[in-house]
Formats: sequence, structure tokens, C-alpha cells
Amino acid sequence: MKVIEFNGKEYEIKYTINTLVRMESDGLNVMHMDQLIDNISFTLVRKLFYYGLMNSVGKSLTENKAGDMMDEYLEKHDYRELMTVLLSELARALGHDVDAKEEAEESNDEAGK
Repeated sequence: MKVIEFNGKEYEIKYTINTLVRMESDGLNVMHMDQLIDNISFTLVRKLFYYGLMNSVGKSLTENKAGDMMDEYLEKHDYRELMTVLLSELARALGHDVDAKEEAEESNDEAGK
């Protein structure tokens, strides 16, 4: 789970098993992340943001509201940062060791300095 902050509030980006099942039922096959990444679009990014926020915001969240919240987030953060958060949290939910990969990348970055 990753906490993001905008407009003075904190929100958790988290994909639970129930969220993953709902995503699959809604036509997003998260078991094939490579296909998701190959077909990235604003619609897909908004959906990932929406599903990631569902547990934090609750049932009042709609895809349009998630889009509005995404606009607010992007006022102070960049799109690449958002994509990194969403895709790393999705990978974590699917059992990938994201922490080890992030640590290795940080070590490589520091070694290159």
C-alpha cells in the first residue's frame, strides 16, 4: 500500500483481492500486466487510479470523481510519478517483490553518482 497526498489529505493506493476480482469482472485482466502497459491510455490510468482509491475513499467514489481527484493530484505531481505508484502497487498486489526491485534501482542510481 502506498499513501499519496494532495489537497491536504492522504489517500491509500491499494489493490486488495476483492478489488482485483472487481477489476477482472470489469474487463481489466490484471494477470497480464504486460498487456496493460502495452495498451496504456488515459482511460486505463483513470481506472487504475479509481480502483486503487476504492478502499480509501469508499463507495461514494465514481470513475468521474477519481478523474477529478487525479487532476488535483497532477497539479503538484507528475504523470510519471503517478504511473510508478499505480503500477508498483498493482505489481505488489499480484505478489511481485516490488520493495527489492526498488532497493536495487536506488542502489544502482547511487552507484552511478
